[in-house]
Amino acid sequence: MSIEKRMQDFEKVSEKNGASENVSKRMAEFNKVIGETKHHSSDKTGLLPFGLKRNRPCPHCGEFMEIQEVTADDATYLCGSCHKVSKVKLD
Repeated sequence: MSIEKRMQDFEKVSEKNGASENVSKRMAEFNKVIGETKHHSSDKTGLLPFGLKRNRPCPHCGEFMEIQEVTADDATYLCGSCHKVSKVKLD
């Protein structure tokens, strides 16, 4: 598509002088849906502090550990295979 054609299409859209539509009713429905939305556990992993991951390799057996608790100073991981608890210091 040539630049001239794109500019003509843009001018057609930008020069539209139609009646504006009140969208407050639609926005009220949208805000209601946002308030009712539940966050799943997979969404919570994005809220972890920088440098922490949900899963980490176990220093004892090499299998993956899953995060159990996050405090201000460290994070606690539990290994699913050897059932050992490991703590990781936060920087």
